[in-house]
Amino acid sequence: MIPAVLVVLAWAGAERPVAAVPGPRAAVTAGAVPAVATVAFQEETRIAGRVVDASTRAPVAGAWVRLVGTGLGAVTGEAGHFVITGVAPGRYRLRAERIGYAPSAEDLEVPPAGVSGLEIALRIAPVELGAIVAAAAKREQTLAEAPVSVSVLDARELERTTPLTVRDAVEYVPAVQFVGDQINVRGSSGYSRGTGARVLFLIDGVPANASDAGNINWDIVPVAEVERVEVIKGPGSALWGSSALGGVVNVLLSDAPGRHVTRFRLLGGFYDSPPHPEWEWTGRTLGFGSFEVLHGGPVGPVSGWLRYGRARSDGYRESSFSSRTNVSGRGRLLLGRADTLRAFAAFARERYGSPLLWCLRGQCRDAHGLAYQPLRVDSTAVRDFTRSEKTFASLQWRRSLGSRFTSRARVSLLINNWTSRFGESTEGAVSDRLGGEWQVDARHGDRGGSGGVATVGTEW
Repeated sequence: MIPAVLVVLAWAGAERPVAAVPGPRAAVTAGAVPAVATVAFQEETRIAGRVVDASTRAPVAGAWVRLVGTGLGAVTGEAGHFVITGVAPGRYRLRAERIGYAPSAEDLEVPPAGVSGLEIALRIAPVELGAIVAAAAKREQTLAEAPVSVSVLDARELERTTPLTVRDAVEYVPAVQFVGDQINVRGSSGYSRGTGARVLFLIDGVPANASDAGNINWDIVPVAEVERVEVIKGPGSALWGSSALGGVVNVLLSDAPGRHVTRFRLLGGFYDSPPHPEWEWTGRTLGFGSFEVLHGGPVGPVSGWLRYGRARSDGYRESSFSSRTNVSGRGRLLLGRADTLRAFAAFARERYGSPLLWCLRGQCRDAHGLAYQPLRVDSTAVRDFTRSEKTFASLQWRRSLGSRFTSRARVSLLINNWTSRFGESTEGAVSDRLGGEWQVDARHGDRGGSGGVATVGTEW
């Protein structure tokens, strides 16, 4: 048997038969007999099977089947079959995975004779793609393509946190701080009452800051119909103007559902008592609550929704009450295959306490004589309030010119009417902001390839 083994080794290594050589050399080669037998044994041990769809039992091609921790695996063919060779007997973890299906894993005992006829069923699972943002470059792109830092809040996150306004949701975005209702992104602008925060507020990509002081009217946005919120953490003045010096907050609203739907949203709660009895300023229980009702659906080529909501809060501090009424609506009209027309309108009326002075010793109704009362205000400012009415409307048109060109235009109007009472004096103003924009996006190269996008337009 030794000469026969020598012939096999010589053929495999030198690709030509060599005569057996007797003597000590033959004795050394004989020691390789067990190794050759072991290699031949491993090549005969294999795992063969088929990957199918769990629901239809149809074959799944292109699935990756592997033995975890070994580097051994195979890809299924058109009929769903796979064969993994070179497997030593033992216990393994077999895992199968494919895009569009949930991974499957099971423990498998491999005998010396191997495994055949194995069937693995994969269940269909949705694949969550990367978030799409629109404000970073004034066009839709993936979050990975955005040239600046962007945080995205989707509808699921908003539903989980149940905010009263969009402001309450944005407050928990990393690097965002609030002083009252004024937003700061990465500490860009500090706090300056009445002069705005230099953070641009967009509704569906349309600027919605007040024209006088640049304040953000959070209450004109229906929270229940927000699809996502994009927070641009960095200066956006090159694209959006000086109002975006501190960042951008873009609120994108959802389209109407495909069928007629009526939804209600109720929210309520109570404020806890102050941590120290000396801080108490009222003997009654303080609470907050809101109510919203919405109806939407398609009517011929038009789809849209209409919403009405009310909210009220006693506030945690003295004179921090608020009451709010909102009416809003959104519609979409498809004009053939290339044109889309969207319209949005909202009206909000709000009344809230706005005292300017905090409470020091001798200046408030404090029976404890404390030097400072964190939850009380000056007795002369208890009745101070601000009443405002905001109206916002926008009309947007978009046309797709083949696969490489997109044109869009919009016009918007924002009217802000407010009145404030401070002690015996009353102040107020009415401001309006009329704006428009036209933009064209031209794409070079394939959509999924290495091409670029050129954007030109004008805004006023």
